[in-house]
Amino acid sequence: MTDKMQALYDKWRNLGISADRRARKRLPQSALFWALVIAIPPSTIVTTHLWLRSAYSGDLFHLQGFLNQYDYGIYRYRLLGRDALLFIYRHLLGAFHDRPYMMPRDPNATQLFYASYVLMDALCFSLSNFLLLLLLSDRKRHLSDQNLATYLYLTLIQTLAMAVVTPYDQLAYLLILTSLLAVTLPGRWVGYAILGLAALAGGLTRETQFLVTPALFSAALFSTGRRSRHLWAAGLINLAVFGLVYIALRVFLPGSDAVAGGNTYGGKWAFESLFALALLFYVSTSLAVRMHADIRPTVALLIFSSPYIVAILISGVLRELRLLVPILLAQTFVYVELQLDSGREARSTAASEPPQGPQNLVPEAR
Repeated sequence: MTDKMQALYDKWRNLGISADRRARKRLPQSALFWALVIAIPPSTIVTTHLWLRSAYSGDLFHLQGFLNQYDYGIYRYRLLGRDALLFIYRHLLGAFHDRPYMMPRDPNATQLFYASYVLMDALCFSLSNFLLLLLLSDRKRHLSDQNLATYLYLTLIQTLAMAVVTPYDQLAYLLILTSLLAVTLPGRWVGYAILGLAALAGGLTRETQFLVTPALFSAALFSTGRRSRHLWAAGLINLAVFGLVYIALRVFLPGSDAVAGGNTYGGKWAFESLFALALLFYVSTSLAVRMHADIRPTVALLIFSSPYIVAILISGVLRELRLLVPILLAQTFVYVELQLDSGREARSTAASEPPQGPQNLVPEAR
């Protein structure tokens, strides 16, 4: 009886393997890539913005409450996201009639103003999702199992971070990924130009644009040859452009200078939140070292990112996962870049070695 059951199991297993092989032959390698490009953004936005509504962000979903927040303090420096959302709102207001909209913590919320958040986040998240998939896939748009796991983990964290609704977070992630992918383009000067523009826009969006430089420096530190020099130069370009924008905003915009919104020291549940963030970062690191088996790039990234880390420990609210997302994106780029650099170095070494063919056994004529 046991032998018959084992034979039946083997038969079904072989049928399943054969079907899987036939499906792989029919579907191109890029099918999963394009399925994720198309399916993930709408399902994520509908879930986090329409099916669920933020019970964290309050009094920001009508025009006057929004202006009261983003025209003063440190928030007035985040110009690009603020102005982009107001641009969308004015165009919606010109085409539709606004009406009240029920939000958990904003009794004055209006439908069109909340729709402006939804449309802006949907556009930025769709583009950043596409860029993240480009970063993690090969030239044929094929995702390895390891890189697919990394993509799904990052998307999960980014989705959970949408509990906090702002006009600049998704835009900031998009500009970080744009900056990092710019240095992978074949044309070096074209990449530098795109990086400079992204750094300019990122400086007008959120201070997390700074983290592009630690990512590039960490990858440069463990890369070789011309690639290392290219990454050092790109990191300096981002730092210079971001630094100039950061200083100019604080010099020329009216109002008192501000580096942070206030000293919160992690906010409510600071220790518990810090422990949770450390666990999430540990998972990300575990995935990263499977791309490139070296923990030192992560240590270097944390050291280079220390100004940002100190700032969020002093003035951030640690239970907001959006503070972790930029570091995870930077870490992912570092390890993808080092994985590719190791592959380039291995191919170069193999090409420089003489062929190991059979020796000539015919004796030389004397």
